[in-house]
Amino acid sequence: MHRRLRLMVAAFLALALSGCTFNGIYDLPLPGNKVSQDNGFEVTAEFADALNVVPRSAVMVGDVPVGQVEEIVRSGWNARIKMLVRDDVVLPDNAVAEIRQTSLLGEKYVELSAPVGADGKPAGTGKLGPNDVIPMDRTGRNPEVEEVLGALSFVLTGGGPGT
Repeated sequence: MHRRLRLMVAAFLALALSGCTFNGIYDLPLPGNKVSQDNGFEVTAEFADALNVVPRSAVMVGDVPVGQVEEIVRSGWNARIKMLVRDDVVLPDNAVAEIRQTSLLGEKYVELSAPVGADGKPAGTGKLGPNDVIPMDRTGRNPEVEEVLGALSFVLTGGGPGT
């Protein structure tokens, strides 16, 4: 018994003295979505509300994972989301970013896409590249489940200014 305890203490001390750090669950690798600084570039998007987006949330283009959220920073009453996107992703310089959900109760992710022109087809200029910023006028989010159910309840109960 004492030998096992000594081995555990020795292993703990070796790990502690080796300078290894563990910053929690975000340091663990996730399957799929392999993007790094070597094969990707950083893009920042400004949102009025970041909802429940967390670091390591997916970044998708057309429902295909192309990157991940690296950092979320509060900027006044808004949020700046820094994303790491694969190098092979081709989007226009005036790309649009939206926060979406994988399903009704699914996880949040950031959807990048080309803006839609007046003819209903994707329209864009230039190419999205390293350190580009997507401003707040080109970002958005889908309504939350609670907001939809609240509005439905309001309509069904006949609520409104006239009541």
